[in-house]
Amino acid sequence: MKKLLLIPSILVLFSCSSQKGGELSKATSTLDCPDEGTCTARIEKNKSLDIKTDEFGSIYYNLIDDPTKHVIVYDFSKGFDEQLQDSGYREEILVEIDAANPEMELSNFTLEHGKVLFGRLCFCRGATGYFKIREGNLSVKKESDGLKLTMDFKITEVPQIINKIDVTIK
Repeated sequence: MKKLLLIPSILVLFSCSSQKGGELSKATSTLDCPDEGTCTARIEKNKSLDIKTDEFGSIYYNLIDDPTKHVIVYDFSKGFDEQLQDSGYREEILVEIDAANPEMELSNFTLEHGKVLFGRLCFCRGATGYFKIREGNLSVKKESDGLKLTMDFKITEVPQIINKIDVTIK
């Protein structure tokens, strides 16, 4: 009898989900998104990237509350099957910006010292994780209809699909 009660309890726990905090802004236009996938962009307002390295040298991050910062999140995904846990492929680009003055221009050496990450999330043995972007150009400009993110970059640690972004986020 106890085993019968345990199974529904576990199912309820795994079916619950929490909502993400922070205000979200959606992209109004997305260019350079490959046909086989979906690209989205948003701004996590009043959040900062807390970038850490684990004992194996792998990078991971947490979004933490910070009223002086925002984080732009650009996401490319394809091939997800809800019936399979490890299906699909996803790339994520994260850029931390100053809330009061979001405009920035970074390239190569200065890009390496900014809080700019590339994530490759898939069932790709040995070729997944988060990486600092060290090579490329990044521009964030304030426009009348939102923030314009323009970026071209290259990651040497793992293969990538997205290497160019041109999006306006309201």
